[in-house]
Amino acid sequence: MNTGDALFAWTVFVGFILWTGALTIAMTSFICHLRVENEKPVSYWIIILGALVAPIFWAAVTTLFQPDVWWSRENKNSPEDFMILLVLLALVCALPALVVVARYRGRV
Repeated sequence: MNTGDALFAWTVFVGFILWTGALTIAMTSFICHLRVENEKPVSYWIIILGALVAPIFWAAVTTLFQPDVWWSRENKNSPEDFMILLVLLALVCALPALVVVARYRGRV
């Protein structure tokens, strides 16, 4: 792998992480804001809901553009690899969701 390919791969990876973090923060903030606005308590279950937004969105977009990701073929990866990616993405998104929920719980 030459330097240009490595730089491109690193840029895509960092952009992907920043995009999913921004999506998680925005959706978790929106859910917490709705809970506070309706005078309901902000629960830690919102962390799970907020952390699942980006993986579900990623799975939907991937299914639209490459529906074969869910079926095994001879010359491609298995669907388990894609599911592992989604689980890891949910774990990464749990931290920003935790920070948002903690901020909203401290505000109420």
